[in-house]
Amino acid sequence: DCIGLKQIDIPDSITIIGRSAFSGCNSLVSAAIGNGVKEIGWCAFKECTSLTTVTIPDTVEEMENSIFDGCKSLKSVVLGKALETIDSYTFAHCTALTDITIPESVTTICHNAFEGCTALVSLTIPNSVTDIENFAFAWCTSLSSIILPESLTTINRYVFNNCSSLENIVIPSTVENIREKAFNECKNLKSIVIPNSVKEIEDSAFKL
Repeated sequence: DCIGLKQIDIPDSITIIGRSAFSGCNSLVSAAIGNGVKEIGWCAFKECTSLTTVTIPDTVEEMENSIFDGCKSLKSVVLGKALETIDSYTFAHCTALTDITIPESVTTICHNAFEGCTALVSLTIPNSVTDIENFAFAWCTSLSSIILPESLTTINRYVFNNCSSLENIVIPSTVENIREKAFNECKNLKSIVIPNSVKEIEDSAFKL
C-alpha cells in the first residue's frame, strides 16, 4: 500500500524498475530515477495521479507499455537519449502533459502512445523516427501544431484521430501512403500540403 508515498529517489544501483512497481501511488509527486536504470517495466507508474514531472536518464534503453498511463498531473517529461521506442500507451491519458522532448534516438512511436493527451499543444518529432503507429496521437484535442519527420513513409490509421485543434499539416516528402482515417475528425484542419511522393490516400483519410 503506497497511498501516503510522496517522493522516491531510486539509487544508481537499481538497473530494473519492475512491472507495476509504483502503480496507483496517488500521492506520489516526485520520482528521481537513478542513472543505473536500464529498463522500466509496464505500468510502473500507471495512475500516479499526483506525479508532475519526470526525467528518464540516458541509461534507460527500454520502457515497456503503459508506464505513465493515467498520470493526470504529469506536465513535463524528459526522455533519455538511449531510448529507441516509445511503447504503446506510455503517456496515454496524461491530460496535463504540455512539454515533452523526443530524443533523436527514438525510431518508433507505438500505437496509442499519446492517446488522450488533451493539453498537448505542439510537438516536434525528430527525423530518427521512421514509424508512428495507429492511434499514436488520437484524441489529442489541443494539438494545433506538429512537425512530422522527413523519415516517414506511411501515415498510419487513425494516427491523428479527433485532433480537433489541428489546423495545418505538411506531409513530409518521404511519405508514400496515407492510411485509412489517418486524420479522422480533424474538424479544424484548414491546410494540407501533400507532396508528389504520395502514391495512395486510403478511404476516409481526412473524413469528418
